[in-house]
Amino acid sequence: MASDFSDLEQRALELPAGTATPLTGDEVDRLLRDPAYRSSLGTPAHATHFRRPLPDGRGMHLVIVADGTAGLHWDRFDPQASPTGLLMHLLTDAPEQALSLLAAGSAVLRRLGG
Repeated sequence: MASDFSDLEQRALELPAGTATPLTGDEVDRLLRDPAYRSSLGTPAHATHFRRPLPDGRGMHLVIVADGTAGLHWDRFDPQASPTGLLMHLLTDAPEQALSLLAAGSAVLRRLGG
């Protein structure tokens, strides 16, 4: 399966989930030539995000920050794969986002109900 990944992706996959591998501009360009990388959302909000689904349900996540720095990491679950993938991603890979969404939903419900 390792041969299915670029050297950049392989380098990221050797690290723990969520640990970013810093990338140069040329390396970002190389990754984005792969049509499997699709525009996405994520944190930080001021960054540009791209994701590539992996065959086993994980996902590669490319983050390009507004200051030009970039990093690639893998997530345990691809949030774009399915509603279950999104839920599992929020619970395992991005729990701080899950808490923020719950807090926002709770605030909306209080405003509507009160």
